[in-house]
Amino acid sequence: MFMLSDSGDPVSAANGAAPLSGSRPPGAVAKEIEDTAKKYILYKLLHNDFSTPEHFPALFERFGIGFSDGRFAVAVIRFDDFREFEPDRRAHRISIFKFAMVNIALELLGRDFACEALENGPDHVTVILNGPSFGESRMLLLRAKLTETLAQIEELFRFSASAGIGTVAASASAIRTSYSNALTASEYRMFFGPRSVVAYDDIEDRELARIAFPYEEEQALLTGIRQNQPEHAVAGLDAFFEAVRDGSAQEVRLFLTQLGGSLSRLSHSSPQAEAFAEFDLRAFHRDLHGLDTLEQKKRLFADLLVDQLAAREQIDQRKKEAQMKAAKAFIAQNYGNSDLTVDIVAEHVQFSPSYLRKLFRDVCRCSPTDYIFHYRLEAAKRLLRETEYTAKDIAEKVGYLNTKYFYSIFKKSVGMTTFEYREKFRNASPNPQTGPRNDTNGVL
Repeated sequence: MFMLSDSGDPVSAANGAAPLSGSRPPGAVAKEIEDTAKKYILYKLLHNDFSTPEHFPALFERFGIGFSDGRFAVAVIRFDDFREFEPDRRAHRISIFKFAMVNIALELLGRDFACEALENGPDHVTVILNGPSFGESRMLLLRAKLTETLAQIEELFRFSASAGIGTVAASASAIRTSYSNALTASEYRMFFGPRSVVAYDDIEDRELARIAFPYEEEQALLTGIRQNQPEHAVAGLDAFFEAVRDGSAQEVRLFLTQLGGSLSRLSHSSPQAEAFAEFDLRAFHRDLHGLDTLEQKKRLFADLLVDQLAAREQIDQRKKEAQMKAAKAFIAQNYGNSDLTVDIVAEHVQFSPSYLRKLFRDVCRCSPTDYIFHYRLEAAKRLLRETEYTAKDIAEKVGYLNTKYFYSIFKKSVGMTTFEYREKFRNASPNPQTGPRNDTNGVL
């Protein structure tokens, strides 16, 4: 049995101070050579590299492989969240962990099955089981033993693993098919989650069935992003993942890869594509396929969605600010024109009047008509404070030819007449600018 050392690496429980890679006793080299040859034979069995299967019994006996005539089944045990292992220590730690996983599997499964195991995959170990039959009761026992193996691994090493069980092989030459199916079954932790034990028989119908690519859901997602409508984009993403949930693991990988490509094309075909220059599709796909479950993959897409919508929001905001700057500049230059209207401003900045109204509502939280009114009012107040122009002249300068109307809206908005306002602020400018004034015009 094994346990974790203080450094986090597995050691033998029989001698906790001695790492698994400790010094070897005499004769260890010869045994190592024999073990290597045994692993080589098992590897070739998994990949059906033998041209003379009739030699299997002799090979099994020669290299101490405890198989006899009968049936075979292959199980693979895969690390969950394999990408979470520290890259700088991954190769070393994974090798040690796989060695320990093999020994745990052999100890627990070997009580009820003739079995051999090897560390043959980058993220998994493989167990080949042999027996006279693999009926329903034996397969249930195999599931239970694998579940126990996974629990033991997690208890000892503080990481989880999943398992896949291949189809029953009628002979050693069919082990390759069982191995391939075990790998396929293990991919279905995508749907069943970590720590799952999935047999190929459980998912064979899904492997044979086909689902259509959810184009409508994809378009809803892309349209939501284009139109910067987060709620529609999120609904499209939810619908897309719901549509692929009943597909095969291979189909889902393919469809999600295609969706990632669509999002990449959308971002780089945007008129503001520079905002998405950091979206590396290759890195995104690497992260996507490094995730185990459908929920993890969905969260990755959701994070990308948030980034794209935020980038588009920033672009839209900068664009609106630039558009507002042009509209405000035109109003500042022409507010004294009594004919100034929303339509004239819109025509100058080349927007539709409806878009200009929406732009002002979004940026200024007011209508362009209100903005022009308040701009004129502030200009009138400034002229009253800083010049000697009459109220009538000021009304004309800020775009009001009807002075009575100007006096009325000024008092209603400011709460005092133009005369009262000027008197209040007369001392605010000790040297007012000289301007024509005719007191007989009757400043209100």
